Amino acid sequence: MGEAVENSYVVLLCMTDGYSKSAFCTKEAKYAVEKKIPVIPCMVEKTFRPSGGLGIIKSDLKHIKLFDEDKFDENFEELIDEINAIEIGLGMKSAAPIMDIDFRDHFNAFISEHIESIRNCHLHRENLTENEFGTILYKLIQAFSPETLESFQNDQSNSVDTRQLETHDNNHLIQHLLENDKKLTELVRIQEEIYARNQQYLLEYDERIAAFIRFQEQTNKNFMQQQINQNEHLSSLIHVQEEQQRNYAYLQQSQLFNQNQQSIQLEYRQQDQEKNDRISEQLIQHIQQLTELIVKQQQQHAKDTESLHQLVNQSLENNNQYFSLLHVQHRQANQFDFNLFMKLVQTIILLCTLLAVLKK
Repeated sequence: MGEAVENSYVVLLCMTDGYSKSAFCTKEAKYAVEKKIPVIPCMVEKTFRPSGGLGIIKSDLKHIKLFDEDKFDENFEELIDEINAIEIGLGMKSAAPIMDIDFRDHFNAFISEHIESIRNCHLHRENLTENEFGTILYKLIQAFSPETLESFQNDQSNSVDTRQLETHDNNHLIQHLLENDKKLTELVRIQEEIYARNQQYLLEYDERIAAFIRFQEQTNKNFMQQQINQNEHLSSLIHVQEEQQRNYAYLQQSQLFNQNQQSIQLEYRQQDQEKNDRISEQLIQHIQQLTELIVKQQQQHAKDTESLHQLVNQSLENNNQYFSLLHVQHRQANQFDFNLFMKLVQTIILLCTLLAVLKK
């Protein structure tokens, strides 16, 4: 396949869904681009949209639409014009060739000859294959550009025998390609089955992963809830401990305050006791002083009493003397002396006063 690409001056890419899925076909297209061999993309399926490497190749080149039955002749002529333009660019054909007058008639006759087979086989995307399209293209080039075909065949082989067997080899190659295409189709089917099984496995695996993720999320959620519960429990314990510490501090403060109060009260009591002691001492001293004073007063009172007794006795004696004298005088003068009487009364009052003082 690599030699066929290298020996070609133009490569037609009949792009289909099967072509894009074939690794060999994709490599063939990329190899042609790498070798800078002119490439003409031919869109054979209407709904096919190339992607990847084929999409890049198609985007940079003009492509031919061969899936439209109504415009097949027009598109086919466009394909021939592209091939001729490439030949002119490569110097394989004159820029202004002398065309036969009946070229179009001959071309139309060739198309008319194969129109039924083309319509029946090659215009329906489900039946059209790359090999069948290649066979028609080979016949078309053989009919309208035999020199191009001859040049291509001369490049393929250096011997006359090889040129004579080219048709057989081409048929054999086409048959081989058809067999390979069948094998590739079977391989693609197997790969599709494997892909489907892989997709199913991946889907089941994704479901298991999703279930595991859900389980892990639930586990994480439960763990987080446990952590939250533990944190709340720890917070409550911390709160209780803080409350206990506050209560303990309050109790300590209360005890300290009570101790201070007791100390203050004790100090006050001691001060009061000391004050009382001082007062007691002072009282004792005062009592002693009063006692001494009372003793002195009693002694003085005793002295005074004795003096009063003496005075009373003396007064009594004097009174007796006065009464005696009065009696004598009364007898003698038989007269009342008022002054003497007053003195006598005063003396009696003085005696009563002294007696009252002595009683106290």
